[in-house]
Formats: sequence, structure tokens, C-alpha cells
Amino acid sequence: GLNSPFVALRESLKAFSERIQFSAGVRLDWTDGFDAEVLPTAGIVLQPYPWIRARANVGRAYRAPNFDELFHPDEGFIRGNPDLDPEDAWNFDAGGELIFARIGPFSNLRIGASWFRREIDESIVFVLINAETIQPINTGSATTDGYEITASVDFTRYARLAFNYTDTDSRRDKNGSRFPGQPDREAFGKLRLGPEDFWKLVVEVQYVGEILVSEGDTLSLPDRTVWNSSASIDLAQIRRLGLDRFTGELWVFVEGNNLSDVAVRDVFSFPQPGRRF
Repeated sequence: GLNSPFVALRESLKAFSERIQFSAGVRLDWTDGFDAEVLPTAGIVLQPYPWIRARANVGRAYRAPNFDELFHPDEGFIRGNPDLDPEDAWNFDAGGELIFARIGPFSNLRIGASWFRREIDESIVFVLINAETIQPINTGSATTDGYEITASVDFTRYARLAFNYTDTDSRRDKNGSRFPGQPDREAFGKLRLGPEDFWKLVVEVQYVGEILVSEGDTLSLPDRTVWNSSASIDLAQIRRLGLDRFTGELWVFVEGNNLSDVAVRDVFSFPQPGRRF
């Protein structure tokens, strides 16, 4: 692989009884065959009360192409690209979160929302360059912005619900075309039932929106919804089995993925397993 040493410095400052925290850092990054780069970051966190927190961050991101992206041998269906330039972008985000230890029968309630923006000078994505071959390319300048919503809550010790949703608008600056490899929408939900230290049943659902996988907005992976579930129990806590004399924990579990057997392909357009246990 390529040698990629770096040096990083980071400092933080708290003020007003830790209600405000400033942070800043810089990283010097260099990779064999590429110029050294200085990557600054800065952020602020405001927490005027224990139940509310706001934050904002800005920073430069840089990544040289890795060995496989540059030199992967031509296997017919995938190959590298020795002419790649490094990824380079400025990232911005801001958001807030409400945190409540208890509201009525609910506990550990968290609700958050954030905005993000990425101003890309150069990026690397894998796309179909013809009907059969995938290759990494540089995208040129592009802009990505969007928002994310998160929520989680416990209902007694027997149930926990978590959810997040992300909406992303990605476009190339040159012609406004969509950005490859990035879904426009993603959502994830998880429900856990049972006392987590003894037994639990878990159901998950994941939605991924349409993903462009070729140049010129010509080929996309369709959106998909995938369901997963699992069940587990600590046999050592069932006293009549007598296992607690030998071990403190003995978990057994079963899980099922892609229960609806949806046809799924990854961002390389390669088919993924269907229903499996």
C-alpha cells in the first residue's frame, strides 16, 4: 500500500462553567506520490442547560487515493485508475439535541436535528464506465447538503425505539447532474423488546433511496427497504438450568437478515445475499 504518515494537533477550551466548549485542530497529512496537505478544523458546543445542546463544526477533509483505487488489476468487471487525484473538500455542519432523562413513562429520550454541507473540490467514486466494468473516477467539483433527524427513547426497561432519517441533495457544480454513489434518502428504525440484560427481541428496518451508479444519470440502483430481526437469551440467567455455576453469561441467538428477500445491490452494483439466517 501507500505510506501515509500524519501529524495532528488538537486543543479545546471550556468556558462559563463548561456551558461553552471551543475546539480547534490541525493535521498535516502526506502520502507517497502526493503533496503534503494542511487540514484545519474548528467547532463549538453550547449547552446552556443539561437538556439542550447545540453544536457547529467546520473542517477541511482530504484523502489520497488508496492502492486498490489506483492499481487494482483489470479483472474485466473492476479495475483501478492510476490517474486519480486526491479527494478534497470543506465540511460544515450544525445541529441541536434535546435530552430528557425522564418524561412520564419514557426515559432516555433524545431528539436531534442537524444540517450539513460539503463543498467538494474533488472526490473519488466507483461508477460503471461501460456495461460490465466498474472503475473509480474523479467527480470534479460538487456540492452536497442536507439534513438529518434522529430520535431514541426507552419505555420502561422492556422497550427501546430508535430512528434516524437523512435527506441529501448532491449535485455536480459543472452541470447540476446528480452525484454518483450517494442515495438521496436514507432511514433506519430499530425496536428492541425485553430486558436487555436477560433476553431481547430486535426488529430493524432500513430504507435506502435511489443511487446513481454511472456517469450521465443513465443507470441507478432502485430504492429498497430491508427488514432484519433477531432474538437472544442469556441461558445462564435461567436458574433451573444450573449454568450459572459454570459461567456468568451464556448467550444464544438467532437472526434473520433481509427477511422480505429484496434484491439488493451495493454501490458497486454487485448483487448481495437475499434472505439469510
